[in-house]
Amino acid sequence: MADDQPPELQTPAVTLVSLGTALIQRGMVIPSFAQFAMSGEDNLQITTIGSIADTVLVQGRFLDAPSSKILPFAFAVPVGSNRVPTIALEALGTGYLLNITAIAASGAAPQIGQIFVIIEIVRGLSGATILLGTLVAGYLTSTQSIGWPGTPIDNTLTQFQGSGRIVLGTTPALGINILETIPTSARFQILAIGFQLFTSVVAANRRVFLAFVHSTFNYVELQAAADATANQVAHFTWGWNLPLASDVVNAIFSQPIPADSLMFAGDTFSTITNGLDPGDQFSAPRYLIREWMEVS
Repeated sequence: MADDQPPELQTPAVTLVSLGTALIQRGMVIPSFAQFAMSGEDNLQITTIGSIADTVLVQGRFLDAPSSKILPFAFAVPVGSNRVPTIALEALGTGYLLNITAIAASGAAPQIGQIFVIIEIVRGLSGATILLGTLVAGYLTSTQSIGWPGTPIDNTLTQFQGSGRIVLGTTPALGINILETIPTSARFQILAIGFQLFTSVVAANRRVFLAFVHSTFNYVELQAAADATANQVAHFTWGWNLPLASDVVNAIFSQPIPADSLMFAGDTFSTITNGLDPGDQFSAPRYLIREWMEVS
């Protein structure tokens, strides 16, 4: 019946070519999002970046051309806690990459935002390599994997609301102000800060300020609601939407800080205290943050 139709209405003949190892051995590639032809010189480059020490397990299936078999593979790549990229190059052979997945493998129980993984195809296995394609880029945990095909290629900042956590800072020496520095390759959004000041018996008012510093520029400097006095434990809390309030009897003070302000690697926040006595002691600050990793 189709032969009786005018040529422009006839359905053209379709030739179906099934996936087979002979195709790549003959230099033929099937254009499809679900297979990636590997020449034998093409390899996986796996990059992990973390703010928590862990191991990422990269697994998948590979159609090996010489053996005509579908072979599983698995590579374990360490993750450092200093946000410095760890790069591993892994060979697969000649054939087709069928799928790949990555998941945090150890018991560190990372949150979303603490481990970022990039999986790419490169030409070469040592020395200088040529980037040919990006398969996977995203955050993962020990229960939420990422994979190809399927997972969108992302970066560490966009489409991510930040990893919420509480940081325990450093206890300063006696008579010294608090000073905290944003780590390398990190971006912080400070939501709240809390600390105590244990004052000596020396009679004097201690007027505490909280300063946010970029390079040497104090771009925010905020005064506490009231002064601490001698021989007391003063409790200071700074946070979004907090009122400027003081309970002088119990030495409990609350102060607001600017909302939605970001701090970048190398920025600091610190106390500045008028009348600080050499015998006064600040506690280690605890601060609630949203954190992003800035991968360079």
